[in-house]
Amino acid sequence: MKYKEEYFALVIVGNWNLAIFTNEWVSKYLFDGETVTVEYPTNSSGASPRFSYKNIRVSVFGNRLQFSVLDSTDSSFNLIEDLALKISQYLEHTPVSDLGINFVFESKTCDELSNLFPLKDIEAYNELNFEEAQCSLIRKFKKDDYELNIQIIKNTNSYTLDINNTYKIVSLLQFKEIFTSGIIVKFKNDSLELLNKLYNIELENE
Repeated sequence: MKYKEEYFALVIVGNWNLAIFTNEWVSKYLFDGETVTVEYPTNSSGASPRFSYKNIRVSVFGNRLQFSVLDSTDSSFNLIEDLALKISQYLEHTPVSDLGINFVFESKTCDELSNLFPLKDIEAYNELNFEEAQCSLIRKFKKDDYELNIQIIKNTNSYTLDINNTYKIVSLLQFKEIFTSGIIVKFKNDSLELLNKLYNIELENE
């Protein structure tokens, strides 16, 4: 099993002002004047441009401030952390409601996960000439002051495992209290430990 090539490692839900997220503002206030790659949406309704720098991307879509990661390294997670804290400082009065820290994994085969999926009704579907194309297992747990959401998707020839850690927040001040230094890397390590202890899964090249 390995990390998905790209996924949203951090999402902050709130009433974000799309007009603020321009190339000029993002370059000046988030990236200290450094050049970033800008991609403009073909349908501009409800979406900001997508800003790419090194191995991360930042965008606003609807009410979601999204940080995607391309390589799942600690340095990229720490960069996302720094950018999120800058935004929370500059736009501290933005109303917010949720903070999500996410990790997504993929595998072509995974015996440890396949054992979770035999459903009692699958033979009945097969007898009716239905071939299963996808099956999902969704779990939700509470721990301390956040929720752990796990979705395991069995496709025809692959598996996807999505781990989401969600906090309910009422302000960016509360966000900054929760979003302590190294929090994304901490949750990454917690997620890898969970995969190993519960499913005996280790990542490739880890």
